[in-house]
Amino acid sequence: MAGIALGVSVYQAATSRHYSNLAVRPHVIITPYTEGPGMRTGLYLDNDGLGPALLKDIRITVSGQTFHGFGSSPLADAAKAAGLNPMCFARSWPKEGAWLKVDHEVPFLAQTKATDVALLCTKEALRLVTMVDMKIEVDYADLDGEMHQFKGDSRTNDADAFALSHELGN
Repeated sequence: MAGIALGVSVYQAATSRHYSNLAVRPHVIITPYTEGPGMRTGLYLDNDGLGPALLKDIRITVSGQTFHGFGSSPLADAAKAAGLNPMCFARSWPKEGAWLKVDHEVPFLAQTKATDVALLCTKEALRLVTMVDMKIEVDYADLDGEMHQFKGDSRTNDADAFALSHELGN
């Protein structure tokens, strides 16, 4: 009888630990937005999980070139490799050891707010989220050090964004 009780206790402890981890697990994503001028248009890095995420590595692959690591931002070079004007984008590249808080969203590769190039940059941002084949991978850890990974791309599934991009000549 004692053996059964011990087995049930071990099982309950493991189950409790599992659900405790899920209760604070981060969930990092890159979201393509197409809200239009003055709003969010481009790629945004977000943690929509329940716990903070320690960013470990970010990789971007476009036109056969891979950009990764921390330190100096490679986003201007990635934009150029995609045939985009890098001056049209506000770029955010985290430093090594950066934590992404819960419900915290940062522009990753998003349209600049500069008004003197608004039309050109709207076209470029729409190209990024409708035409460019940019693969993005984000490695991150939770509070316990368990590793997780996001894999996605730069493309939206918004039919209106595709229509507007086509109307603008992209």
